[in-house]
Amino acid sequence: NAEAFSLIASRLQDSIFLTDDELYAVTIRFADNEYGNRQLALLTPEQKIRIAKELHYRYNASNQQIRRILKIDPGILSELFP
Repeated sequence: NAEAFSLIASRLQDSIFLTDDELYAVTIRFADNEYGNRQLALLTPEQKIRIAKELHYRYNASNQQIRRILKIDPGILSELFP
């Protein structure tokens, strides 16, 4: 449902804002589809950065949401998404 909502919002050129729970579900599904891994703690730093970019650009996730979900250092996120 979260992906359908984001697709509709992007077509309407609306901002996409998902709750942490919705974003977490999207993240788990993406990690499973791309890497065959549903445990975010076991992802490599490169995989986490790729997922962070997906969440930021496709789902308009904030740096704080990405930090909470993927456990990425805030300094790295501020470099990726100034």
